[in-house]
Amino acid sequence: MPGGVRGYKSTADHILGLVAVTEMTQEVLVEAIAEQFDTKGGQSTVGYVRVLQYLGLVDVSDKVRLTSIGRAYLDAPSSRAMFDRIDATYAAFLACLVSAELDGVLGKLNARTRLNHLLGSDWKSDNQPGFRRNWLLSLGMVERVQKGDVLTDAGRAVLAERREHADALA
Repeated sequence: MPGGVRGYKSTADHILGLVAVTEMTQEVLVEAIAEQFDTKGGQSTVGYVRVLQYLGLVDVSDKVRLTSIGRAYLDAPSSRAMFDRIDATYAAFLACLVSAELDGVLGKLNARTRLNHLLGSDWKSDNQPGFRRNWLLSLGMVERVQKGDVLTDAGRAVLAERREHADALA
């Protein structure tokens, strides 16, 4: 998402707000995003819309429209609500919080190692773990320090609420 890793959520909220005001084609939305966030447009900007589509927040057909889930989210656009959508859609977000809790820090190596183990994958790059770490940072679930990412009160609250599931991942 444009706006830097700490701004993923606010950027997503802004894009959803654009869609809520007026339905538009994906091409027009991509142009609006490129203009407002000074991006080059193209495939990366289409990818921002695609993430919102995968999260079930927008429908992309002839025009980009908010889904009922997207409307409900915009009624109360909290970090926790976005975490719940992301965690329900993409594997291993909770596992990243568990890793930060167990290891004291969530860094590139332990994130990739733990996700590879949990998902049975063999990721050689840090792209997928980085995607998760950056979203968790943007949502305020972790804070980035020199050694990596450490849990915040919000991250600890999610783990406490999902303790049974978190313990199964440990």
